[in-house]
Amino acid sequence: MGLDLEVKKSIVILGGGSAGWIMVNALIDRWADKGVNITLIESPDIGTVGVGEGSTPRLKIFFDAIGQVDKHTTTGFFSTT
Repeated sequence: MGLDLEVKKSIVILGGGSAGWIMVNALIDRWADKGVNITLIESPDIGTVGVGEGSTPRLKIFFDAIGQVDKHTTTGFFSTT
């Protein structure tokens, strides 16, 4: 008589910021539909830091890859060509 145990898988990202949020979005895109629970834990004591220098064209490629649509692109504010 064997036990059929279901193993639940979780991934926890400690620390938000740009890198944490990008990682969480990539993990959700890859693993959420496979039953993996993904959690981001941020400190309430650390405020928002502007990182405009990180918003390179590669970031748009990343968002396109995970299916995120930029509202500025869809409204015609930015050219898509």
